[in-house]
Amino acid sequence: YRGRFLSAQEAYALDQDLLAGVGCEKQSLEALMRRAGAQAGRVVVERAGEALGHKMFCVLCGPGNNGGDGLVLAVTLARAALEGVNVKVWYPKGPGSSALYAMLKAECEAETNIEFVDEAFVVDALERHVNSHDSAANVTCFVDALFGFSFKGDVREPLIDVMNCLTAATNGAVVLHESGHLAEAALRYDATARALDAAAAQARRAQGGSGGGGGGGGG
Repeated sequence: YRGRFLSAQEAYALDQDLLAGVGCEKQSLEALMRRAGAQAGRVVVERAGEALGHKMFCVLCGPGNNGGDGLVLAVTLARAALEGVNVKVWYPKGPGSSALYAMLKAECEAETNIEFVDEAFVVDALERHVNSHDSAANVTCFVDALFGFSFKGDVREPLIDVMNCLTAATNGAVVLHESGHLAEAALRYDATARALDAAAAQARRAQGGSGGGGGGGGG
């Protein structure tokens, strides 16, 4: 792929190859998710934290693997060397029956500067964000980890109001695994952190270019 952005179809195919060990060492879903979330988190720290001065972050986590990436990303943000960093996580569907998602959620809960919030908090924060003229240090940077590259169909509750607010919040937002028609037709972001691409590149470097890991797939 030579470092270029991947289409949704290419990203899905690469994800499946990494899980199956095609052309590289076979990777577990947890390993891919941790690598993707951590690498994407470092991108957010660099671009939104260090470069723009954001200290407050709100990670919006969906029900699938992309939401799992978001949980890992939240921990990465919480542990970043940013003075006074504060991380909120919205995870409306929760981990369900997944032991992996439950473990990642517990890791977030163990961080003293991560707080799980409800929909009302997110909607209010997004509305204030849209109308704010404060400096970046006093404005929340939203990270959209709601849907992945495999998302199809219509957005349903309890995500509709938040997605509508995100549409208006075109500044200070970052999207993981830009999800096809949603991002192209409705949402425009200041920065896009392609977690799968970043993680795959990191894994190839770690393995001397012989293959690598990728992000958790879309949800």
